[in-house]
Amino acid sequence: MVGFLKNMLHNSLFRRKLRFFASFGLLRCIWYYILYPVTCIVVCLSKANHCLLTIDKLGTIRLVSLSTHAYNSNNKLFIDFTRQALALIQRYDRRRMRVIEREIKYITKSEFTSWADFNTLIQECMINFTQYQHLLDKNPHHYEWYLAHYASVIIHEATHGRLDSLGFPYSPATRARIERICWIEQKRFASRLPSDRYDFSNDLIPPFQESDWHNYWHLTRWQRVKEGLKQLRRVWQEPIKPLGR
Repeated sequence: MVGFLKNMLHNSLFRRKLRFFASFGLLRCIWYYILYPVTCIVVCLSKANHCLLTIDKLGTIRLVSLSTHAYNSNNKLFIDFTRQALALIQRYDRRRMRVIEREIKYITKSEFTSWADFNTLIQECMINFTQYQHLLDKNPHHYEWYLAHYASVIIHEATHGRLDSLGFPYSPATRARIERICWIEQKRFASRLPSDRYDFSNDLIPPFQESDWHNYWHLTRWQRVKEGLKQLRRVWQEPIKPLGR
């Protein structure tokens, strides 16, 4: 046993490994040898899964359906509504449309989020489209309003991707400022939309209230999923007023 240890210590590769561990520290080695490869595998599997579940493609952006709810089994409205939202952004705000094209690879329909979320690993914008579909069925005369709000949510999530690409991670120290920036981007987009019926500039996106986010920030990911499901049940049981009003 002693001889084996002496041979190991004299081995140049083993010494280099020791120096590597000593210089980079245990946490970095755990990341380099375990977490980073696992992350790469997860990303590859997620992309393969999303390619299989792709229901449409708009330029470089894939539309994906992860929905399991019977009410949301028909994807035509999701495809048409997303196409119209992106066309609205392209028409009135080309700069933010370029950000969307650069930062979003997937727009995913899923019930497992409250309204929307951004997955930085695969550049995915997840949206709970079931709620929009329910709102449109209850209030079809507000179609223009919901379309504008949906487009602004895509811009909000693309801004998350843009900030992450610029090196601003989402953390307890930065999240309030990041959400405020994303909210401002929504308002700036809304201010560009013309309408004879609505005052999008003032009414579509209300003023940012940091206190509204505190409960969400303190939930674990599983708790957020459960909260999203609860909110979905409330949406099904109660008629909802137009967003932002």
